[in-house]
Amino acid sequence: MIINKMHCLHIITLLFTFLNYSFAAELGLKTLLLSAKGNNVSAIKLALNSYGILYDHVELKVNELSGNLSLYDKNNNPKYNMIVLATGKLTINSESVLNDKQWAYLDQYEADNNVRRVVISDSADSSLGITLYDSNKGGTSNTQNLIKANNAIANEIFTKAGIKSNAPLNTYG
Repeated sequence: MIINKMHCLHIITLLFTFLNYSFAAELGLKTLLLSAKGNNVSAIKLALNSYGILYDHVELKVNELSGNLSLYDKNNNPKYNMIVLATGKLTINSESVLNDKQWAYLDQYEADNNVRRVVISDSADSSLGITLYDSNKGGTSNTQNLIKANNAIANEIFTKAGIKSNAPLNTYG
């Protein structure tokens, strides 16, 4: 299996997120796994299952969903404490399975309920906040320097995880 440029970092992020949310089953919360039709999510499901994390998997086609995702229960309580996207934009042939209003609804749900989003696999795309360290290289090297956000939350995560902020990221695993 070839691991793309962001896979290693996403797996690390996912593992730390799993550790923080493993108690959610006791509270009745689940993880929502979203994917576009045809995304291979078997490794994601294996990881969720290995940590005992309950999840709902919603696989969508372009224009399949009318209205919004069902993110609240009948009492208007949030159903999910984490959202995992198989890819950043959930696309099929470069078209997202969610429209702009649906993305905005998902973004607002996450903001209103302190829900974390984890994106597992994606390519560098500035609209997602993912850029190569040296865009002139265009990814010609399998090693890129890790770029950490410069804020208190990122500093705390890196310190607790023991990850150097200037660690090289080998995109071949």
